[in-house]
Amino acid sequence: MSLPSSSNWPSILTRQATFSNCRLGVILLVACLTSACGSSGGGTLSAMAPSILVQPSNQKTTIGLAATFTVSAAGTGPLQYQWSKNGTVISAASGASYTTPAVAPADNGASFTVTVSNAIGTVTSNTASLTVGPRVPKAGDWRFQALDLPAFVPDIATWLLTGEKAWYTNAIGMPLLIGAAPLCGSGIAGSCAWGYSVYGQPAGGSGISAYYQSDSFTNLDADLQTLATPNIVITSLDLEPANGVFAVSWLQTSAEGGFSAISQSVDPADVQAVASQLGEESQVVTALSFNAGQVELLSYGWQSDTTTIYEAKAVAATGDNFITEATSLAAAGYIITALGGDPTDGLIFIGTRVQGDTMSRPIQFVTPTGTQGQLDKTVQFTSQEVLTSGGQNWINQQ
Repeated sequence: MSLPSSSNWPSILTRQATFSNCRLGVILLVACLTSACGSSGGGTLSAMAPSILVQPSNQKTTIGLAATFTVSAAGTGPLQYQWSKNGTVISAASGASYTTPAVAPADNGASFTVTVSNAIGTVTSNTASLTVGPRVPKAGDWRFQALDLPAFVPDIATWLLTGEKAWYTNAIGMPLLIGAAPLCGSGIAGSCAWGYSVYGQPAGGSGISAYYQSDSFTNLDADLQTLATPNIVITSLDLEPANGVFAVSWLQTSAEGGFSAISQSVDPADVQAVASQLGEESQVVTALSFNAGQVELLSYGWQSDTTTIYEAKAVAATGDNFITEATSLAAAGYIITALGGDPTDGLIFIGTRVQGDTMSRPIQFVTPTGTQGQLDKTVQFTSQEVLTSGGQNWINQQ
């Protein structure tokens, strides 16, 4: 084998030197990536202490549901996370996000931080707070309208006249207007009118429609029997025997909803006892009306939840003090699930809450003279309507 000529040796030596320098550079780079390198040496890389790119944000949820806090951090890996609640380390909360257990009223106002660390250093996030609101009924529990009116302006506002029937698919109808002032012409058969508002289907909801009907009083029992099916919940009932008519509104699911109805006539003095007993049996009163000195009550059980015990509160009111009485119910954690009455007998509210759940509920009144109270416009609500001598009044609740 012949050797290269001496004239080629300089170029060969140059290529060997270049290859050696590249190999040395790779070795230095690998060493710098696997250990802390000084920042002053010849352009080598430095390991980074952790820093927080996106701080955890405040969260809001309701009793019985969870909340999730999240952080985004940078720094030389591996990064380690540790979440704390009110300054106390949370066991096993060691990821970039933390989901709480189902929250209770005592969790309202709790503060959360996360500490991020690596081999170089440690950083602690800003504090994020948790706001816990009152319990929301379970999805599909139409005994509460599911607190699911999705907007503050109805798609349809109309009047139901004697003998009419109508329905709105993919919509929620609020209970009919109840009268602490007359809804019917005195002694004039068929002269009644009930206000009725319809809202679009709630976010995430499907297969729910709104119905109302007015019929002859002689057909009351037969009509209620026809409506006693598992996919219907009656939300309001108004009996006008002096005019020989009644009106009813209901929500109807496209598939069987698993609801079972109980209809009974009770003495006004016994309404509280009956409502309490129904609540202990996981029943919710959804509609009531006076009838010849008695009170007609409609209540429902739900096959999807037969174990929750409810506390029910019956409150008598008038067109003058119904705002005070409704406010007291909301302050004690009750959802107004039924409202009935007439100019002669006054009004009766039925408030329902999960046993022991006393967290105050937001409530708002829209009256002819203005608006009292404020609701969170990001949260769905339920509504009742009362006619007084001063005009129409709306009771909105979350």
